[in-house]
Amino acid sequence: MNKRRTWIILGLLFVGIVTMLYLNFNQGDKFDIISAYANNNVTFNKDSLRTYPENKFEVVFCTDKTQKTHVFLLKNNKVLTSTSFVNAPLNEKMVDWQISKNSQLNYFLLSGRLNDVIESLEVHGTKPQDLKIIQYNHEKMFYSLSEDISEPIDIQAKNKDGNIIYKTLP
Repeated sequence: MNKRRTWIILGLLFVGIVTMLYLNFNQGDKFDIISAYANNNVTFNKDSLRTYPENKFEVVFCTDKTQKTHVFLLKNNKVLTSTSFVNAPLNEKMVDWQISKNSQLNYFLLSGRLNDVIESLEVHGTKPQDLKIIQYNHEKMFYSLSEDISEPIDIQAKNKDGNIIYKTLP
């Protein structure tokens, strides 16, 4: 009985170590992929890398040495498109956003920074479940992946009372 317990514990320990190593190496792979994709003048901070799986895609956030935030859309460990944001206070600005399209797959990456007073966000032409609001590097940020974003981009942001405090279209 004690031998069986010992083997089970050793087996679980082995699986745990292998899993941790895989996740660590996988994170390094993403870092190498985005570093190779970016301009040679950009040096990324490896500790800032965050990956968000989205079905067959991955959204990767990483900050460079100048504190600029980069957002990458990956599929099968290949960068499809990216956006980036300067680290500057939003102050009175409610939303700082960008959109990028991968022409081969006809896929859009919409991403941005949000003022802290914003509680919810709607992007017409995307499904609500495709829009994610996250905390990254002490900032409220968002991203959305879609094949269906219609132009012009129609974004509406609401405060905690449900009032629209930002919109891209009149």
